[in-house]
Amino acid sequence: MVQFTKLSKKSQDHIITWQERGLIITDYERANRYLGFIGYYRLSAYAIPFQLSKAPNHQFKNNTTFDDLLNLYIFDRELRLLVMDAIERIEVAVRTQISNIMCTHYNNAFWYTDGQHFDYNYGHMRLLANIERQLLDEKTA
Repeated sequence: MVQFTKLSKKSQDHIITWQERGLIITDYERANRYLGFIGYYRLSAYAIPFQLSKAPNHQFKNNTTFDDLLNLYIFDRELRLLVMDAIERIEVAVRTQISNIMCTHYNNAFWYTDGQHFDYNYGHMRLLANIERQLLDEKTA
């Protein structure tokens, strides 16, 4: 088993470390609050573009602020939400097209219940069991 050597730190300790590395933090309480619900290690990934590439101890570039890190984190979060929304729309559209085409082609709204429409190795019975389980879950919810 791997032996971990880093000790646990409080948000305040991480803030002090960042300040020692040159990060400008004008509102200590605000930074502490954000670290409390985002987490130091998650937010520290957004610090990388603002750190000097070959400096020891992850020194920050001049004039880098906590808001720079936070704004990059917020941008990434909003971008991720937009991408997930787009993926969901694409998924629904593709499933709808598959269903419409298959229903029309086989003239059967329940075409998916016939294993002949699937590759032998697909696991058609597992698909039907999953559909049945989801339908039962919806009825009991």
